[in-house]
Amino acid sequence: MRRNLLPLTTRPSKLVLVLLLASIITTGCGSADSTQTSIQTEATSETTASTADDGPDADEAIEVIFDGATCSVPASAETTAGSRVFVFTNQSDLPVRMKVMAITDDKTYGDLLAIETENGGPGNSWAGPPWAPEALISFQTVEMDLAEDQSALRYDLVAGPHAVLAFSTRSPLAIWLCGPLTVGNAEVDAAIIDVTFDGDECRTSGPTVVPAAAQPFVLQDLTGEGRADVRTMAITDDHTYGDLLDLQGEPGEYVPLPDWAEWPLTTFESVDRELGDNELGKKLLLEPGVHGIVVGTGKGLWFCGELTVTGS
Repeated sequence: MRRNLLPLTTRPSKLVLVLLLASIITTGCGSADSTQTSIQTEATSETTASTADDGPDADEAIEVIFDGATCSVPASAETTAGSRVFVFTNQSDLPVRMKVMAITDDKTYGDLLAIETENGGPGNSWAGPPWAPEALISFQTVEMDLAEDQSALRYDLVAGPHAVLAFSTRSPLAIWLCGPLTVGNAEVDAAIIDVTFDGDECRTSGPTVVPAAAQPFVLQDLTGEGRADVRTMAITDDHTYGDLLDLQGEPGEYVPLPDWAEWPLTTFESVDRELGDNELGKKLLLEPGVHGIVVGTGKGLWFCGELTVTGS
């Protein structure tokens, strides 16, 4: 059985689970009047800054319905992370819009329901907590072939619990929780990065730009000693892969790692390939940024190449 010989934990980075935005439905404190101003201003912005989009199909959108007293989403609504379109149907004469909020800090949709109940139930005003920021709107409005009482919004969602709500755009302020929305991790069919090590040098083949995900690697150890291991090193604080190379006098030299170079987390999942006797496969959880691909043997380190990790 192959062993991992590189250090497993040297300040591993936390995975970013939720996008936090400055635009929140309300501040955690403040009066209903100030909340009204915040929401109404944003609703006006959404209306006047509509952006055409010719891609989405209404059949693929998540439907949200408001009937004047209640708001609803499909039971057990769920989707995957990424850009998602919501079609909002307002069956009332009230000036109402919709929002999608991320739920963070280990809170749940039930915690939002409790806040709604404490403030008189659906249709009353309440201050949005700081742990429920609005999800990112990539297109403020989406032009689709819709009925007169419908509108569409496109949100960029990250994995985690969310809530859908409707709110009035005029005084008096009113908020209706529509339901929970579960957002799972998008399936990423990542191409394998091959790393070859012969004892003197290492080289890579495969993509040099990959999305932030569990990236598969396969190391072929031509030494036959079974001591080589492959990892990546996150390069932070505006440093470059060239700075990483400058740490060594020659390939294989073991050097102390600076504070701006961090080992990522390893998932130890299997890769989708049958491996040979001298091959090692693993997946590494990578965050956006610049990374260096590294081979270590317990005696030294070899920097094999640069890898750029994008945010999606």
